[in-house]
Amino acid sequence: MFDIFSFPLKGISLIEASAGTGKTYTIGIFYLRLLLGLCIKNVISKPFSVKEILVVTFTEAATNELRKRIRQRIREMYLVCLRNGIGFESKQEYMILFNELRNTKNINLAINLLSIAEYSINEASIYTIHSFCKRVLTTNAFEFGLLFKNSIIKNESIIQKQAVEDFWRCNFYKLNYSITKVIFSNWKNPDDLFREIHPFLKNNFKIILNLYKNKETLIERHNRLISIIKNIKKIWILNVCDFEKVFINSNINKRIYSSRFLPFWLKKITKWAKEKTEDYFLDKDLIRFSQNELDKKSKSNYGPKHIVFEQIEKLFLELFTIKDIVIPMAIKQVKKNIDYEKYNRSEIGFDDLISVLYKILNVNNNKILAKLINKNFPVAMIDEFQDTDLQQYYIFQKIYKGFNDTILIFIGDPKQSIYSFRGANIFTYFKVKKQVGNCYTLDTNYRSSKDMVKAVNYIFFRCDTPFIFEQIQFKPINFSQNNIYKKLIHNGKEVKALTFWYLDVKSVSVAEYEQAVIKKCTSQIVEYLIGGFKGTSYFFDNKEKKTFISGSDITVLVRTQREALLIYNALSELNVCSIFKSNQESVFSTKEAKELLILLKAIINPEKHNILRNALATSILNLNFEDIEKFNNNKDFLIKIVNEFYNYAIIWDKYGFMYMFNSLMIKRNIVQNFLFDVYDNRRLTNIMYIIELLQEESFHFENKHSLIRWLTRQIYDQNKRLNTEQICVEDDKNLVKINTIHNSKGLEYKIVLIPFASNFLFRSNGFYYDRKDFTVKLDLYKSEKTNILADEERLSEDLRLLYVALTRSIYHCSIGIAPLIKNNKKNNKNTDLHLSALGYLIQKKQVGNFEFLKNSLLNIKNKNIDISFIDLFEPKKKLIIKNDKNNFSKKIFNYNYYDN
Repeated sequence: MFDIFSFPLKGISLIEASAGTGKTYTIGIFYLRLLLGLCIKNVISKPFSVKEILVVTFTEAATNELRKRIRQRIREMYLVCLRNGIGFESKQEYMILFNELRNTKNINLAINLLSIAEYSINEASIYTIHSFCKRVLTTNAFEFGLLFKNSIIKNESIIQKQAVEDFWRCNFYKLNYSITKVIFSNWKNPDDLFREIHPFLKNNFKIILNLYKNKETLIERHNRLISIIKNIKKIWILNVCDFEKVFINSNINKRIYSSRFLPFWLKKITKWAKEKTEDYFLDKDLIRFSQNELDKKSKSNYGPKHIVFEQIEKLFLELFTIKDIVIPMAIKQVKKNIDYEKYNRSEIGFDDLISVLYKILNVNNNKILAKLINKNFPVAMIDEFQDTDLQQYYIFQKIYKGFNDTILIFIGDPKQSIYSFRGANIFTYFKVKKQVGNCYTLDTNYRSSKDMVKAVNYIFFRCDTPFIFEQIQFKPINFSQNNIYKKLIHNGKEVKALTFWYLDVKSVSVAEYEQAVIKKCTSQIVEYLIGGFKGTSYFFDNKEKKTFISGSDITVLVRTQREALLIYNALSELNVCSIFKSNQESVFSTKEAKELLILLKAIINPEKHNILRNALATSILNLNFEDIEKFNNNKDFLIKIVNEFYNYAIIWDKYGFMYMFNSLMIKRNIVQNFLFDVYDNRRLTNIMYIIELLQEESFHFENKHSLIRWLTRQIYDQNKRLNTEQICVEDDKNLVKINTIHNSKGLEYKIVLIPFASNFLFRSNGFYYDRKDFTVKLDLYKSEKTNILADEERLSEDLRLLYVALTRSIYHCSIGIAPLIKNNKKNNKNTDLHLSALGYLIQKKQVGNFEFLKNSLLNIKNKNIDISFIDLFEPKKKLIIKNDKNNFSKKIFNYNYYDN
């Protein structure tokens, strides 16, 4: 049992905090107890300062948010002590701590401690793992024997790509055409090779399987494989005339090797044998003449015999690949090149900070250095621990394990481990949980309504292993008594907590599924917004209070940027304002940035008619085909346009960039061109933001050409990014939000829509985690066993992603489900839905057809759970939108309905 006020703050502990159970609240109360010396119930111990309490979080944004909340906690507790609890009777958490302090007569001391803590909160030890490692290395550089003056590289991919290009040039440029062709069949360019070896450039434990035991160089391997193929071709040509007689005199299945097909196959293979051998291409019908295949196709399992057939059998036992030579060689040389480049530049990467500290702590089991660190940070709380890796865990284990006067608390939730692409390893969590004796669980959801909590509990608890791995257990979460009355009311009716948008058909492709759920998702959003505007759709918090729905209350959760754009564009067609909140969204990746670049190039080169013609064709100037045709054929119009752009260049030189562009906007009515719909309003915002950035940068450059080169680099160099380049939103308080599930972690939304939940992607990169030693392994040949293990991990993470998505909602969640069949294999009797996270839960891991899915959904519906179903193909009312006034779109519209 976990009691936040009596929990013993000593030794090493693990706290599992399910979604919405108050993880940040728990950290805040622990922080107050540590500041006040209330580490163990009824025992006053030494209070800790804000510098001594280490809190490690996942991102910079999380550290800032946590610092803000802890400051608030300290301030409020300070006021409670200062006023002897008067006015804070409803703040139960503060009153419990206050009463404990009052019993020990330490109120004045507490006031002093809290005052000092609030004053020095900016010095609090709240870091990301990388910031913590950097702090430790720089502070103890002398003790570690380091001259730590390296600058930190925020993005290593530039150096990494350069190292791969160097490897490509040094190893591949001098090779002959034949081997180059083979390399090109595996990797088209250095970027392809970089993508394949990139996971190995990080400092995680990774092992490559299937490495060839005999040491061969790349050229030796290639020459050997080519000679094998040439030999087969040679003996085939010499003996092909005997093959028909051999087959006639054998007991081969004559229906397969018939007089119709056999001559065709022989002719085809002969043609292949006469071709020049430059790569490892084997005709697909060659397998029909391997001895093993011929034996299988014979009545007595004893097929026609020939030396050529035996040689072909041996041929197919060979692995015609150079990957097991190139990849290890590339990893070794690229890493060496990267380290050399960093050394010359006196730079270090974020992952290097972790690996350097890890190595230092593991030199001769260096407990002296570990003691040096935990003396400065005797208390550590590691937040989001489920997203750590083995190396990070070993660092904290070395620092805190075996010391009696330290406190280490891991806080996480294996059900929310979703960052494997960043190196997070759920198997590390399993290992830690085994080693940590004290394990506690937070079991009350303070975020969601009672019905929402019960619905999520039922969906996951109905499977015996809802997250594939037995180590990730799902225990039903309790709901908070404060959330019993939370309801969503739409058009006067109570909305079920969880709604399935169901396609009642035999099967659908991914495209058909997406079209159906997009239509339902967008129309549902419009209905909610209209209801909120009319006052018929609202949130019911308790018996008295209700809040009308607005755009900011609705969030659509997706997996990819492509899915986000599908929803964004569909909402734009309905004139509904929305924003895609993505950390990777850059204003320089927009169409507007590229068109502005074209315009600026035309301004400095108006005499180049092809550049000027491109500028006239941009949507920013909004010219029609007739104007562009006049530019091509009307000399007077051409001179007029050229003079206009020359004039812009003169204004730029004389008055500056901003004055010039304002002149262009007035002359060409650019603002008026972008007042037609919501999408155009967003584009105008992007244009104005880019112009502001260009104006700022113009002060750093001597001429126009330099500024244009800067803009070109921002657009085309995806690795060199500004901190201020995220797309600027004019006012997002009323916008419908579109967010990725990964970015939504830790957030909460009143209404959540998950339209594409039935879709999934197979994992085919050959990586999987070893269940015993927790190392990452790469199977170069992607065996069946590897594919099974890798896809098992993929499905487990998809289930965790689904859990994160469902638990973001406070009042309601809608989710799309359909009898999905991937790869257009509609002749299949069963669907592929069971391979998705949602299908795995609904169908209880079982394979089935559309009828099985329908029955599974009916079984859920019959339960006493707040779940409803909407058939997307049933007759329904259609929404007609007309221009008028409301509060959720800049192009306002009225509404009316008509029956189908």
